[in-house]
Amino acid sequence: MVTPIEASAGKTLVGWIKNGADKLFKYGKRIATLEERVSALENALKTLPPEACPFCGERAMRLQEQSGLMGDPGKQWTEEIWRCEKCGKKYYEREKLKSR
Repeated sequence: MVTPIEASAGKTLVGWIKNGADKLFKYGKRIATLEERVSALENALKTLPPEACPFCGERAMRLQEQSGLMGDPGKQWTEEIWRCEKCGKKYYEREKLKSR
């Protein structure tokens, strides 16, 4: 014969076990979702990490050409031409020569 106290304790224990199993299932699902997202990012960045296009926002900018030093001594710079593989637009970027 089961007393009311034993039944209450049993019900509480079963509730804890169910709650723990639900949390464990939710964490497992969350981890699987995070693994999918990380895999998608890794696949997107398999090549060298590209820059984001300032025109369309896609990560498809590729360096097309890089010039040598330009300008007068003391005020020299290099110029890079980047092209987006998605929208096809070109982006020109100048970088000052860093002095010591």
